[in-house]
Formats: sequence, structure tokens, C-alpha cells
Amino acid sequence: MTSRPLLTPRKRLAAALFAAAGLAGCISLLPKERPVQLYSFVGPPLAAPAPLAPGARKVAVRATLSSFERAAASDRLLTADGNAADYIANARWVASAQSLFESALTARFDAASGPAQLLTRSEPAASDARLDLAVTRFEARYDRGPGAPPTVIVEIRASLDAQGASGAGRSQTFIARVPAEENRVRAIVAAYAKAVGSALDALVAWTNANA
Repeated sequence: MTSRPLLTPRKRLAAALFAAAGLAGCISLLPKERPVQLYSFVGPPLAAPAPLAPGARKVAVRATLSSFERAAASDRLLTADGNAADYIANARWVASAQSLFESALTARFDAASGPAQLLTRSEPAASDARLDLAVTRFEARYDRGPGAPPTVIVEIRASLDAQGASGAGRSQTFIARVPAEENRVRAIVAAYAKAVGSALDALVAWTNANA
């Protein structure tokens, strides 16, 4: 039986340092993940609206977001090219797109001049009108040829149940299309913000006219 040579404390320390150095070298060869950037399509607070005229009636509106395009409802940024869909790598919304949309909706109603007053979920007050919403499209679509920036499309279907609503005042579809200026994430996010704002401004104006 052959005996193995014993290591002196100095040799054991040298061996441990050599092993640690080898392990560190292996770790440094692993690919580093790019940090995820967070974005929002909800802009800064809007200016307060002009007060209603004396004696003007207010209409309490209870809004419900009954559905949101499933592929786009999370915190990932959806793109589409023909029949293919994908998400932008290393980019996320700061919250789910659905919750950000609800925040943008509230902000647009709060900043608008008109009789419609949006009730929050926590307000127990009875409503004068019900507004049912469905976001059926929420995507950045590459539809302008190879290499061209995408067009952000936001589509909202609305149904209003109010005393003054009739015909076209009961249901309406709002579509906003905003081309991104560049094929870069920040430009695409800016196009999302413009498209959401445009669609919601039209929705709010229609609600105020028919509530």
C-alpha cells in the first residue's frame, strides 16, 4: 500500500488558493445577463380641468375593464409581425399593462372638463352610468416593411349604459395608431404613450357627450 504524502499547512493553503482561482475563472466565463429596463406609458399628472358651470349636473360613472388583450396584459411589451407575436427582450412595464391602463383611464377622466365623474373602486356611491370597456388590441405591429419602426395600435371597445345614451351613444370602438419614430425601445414606448392617450381622450369625450 503506497502512502500519500501529507501536505504541510503552507502547501494546503497554496492548493486552496489555486482551486479558488480556478473556480473564479470558471465563473467569469459565464454570460452576464443584461439588466431589465422598466418603462411606463402613463405620463406625468395632467393639468386640472376647468370647473363646471354653476348648476351643471355631474354624472357619476362606474367604469369596468372587463377584458384586456391576453397576450399584452402582463408587464411584457408585445410586438407583432404578420401572424407572429413576440416580446421585446430586456424590457418590462413597471406594472402590468392592464393596471397601467386603468391608471391612465382615471387620469384622463380626472383631467377632462365635462359632466362625467369616474368613480373609483373604493367609492360606494351609486352610479348614474356604467361604462364597460374591453381593450382588444394593444401591440406594436411591424407593418411598414423590413427595418421600419413599428406602429403601436390600441383598440378599445366601449359600451355605455346611461340615461342619455342611445344609438351610437351606447357603444363605440376607439382605435389609435401611432408610428414609432425609431425602432428602439424608448421610441416604441413613447408611441405606446401617445396611442393610449389619444384613444382615451376620444373615449372620455364620447362619454361626456353621452352620459
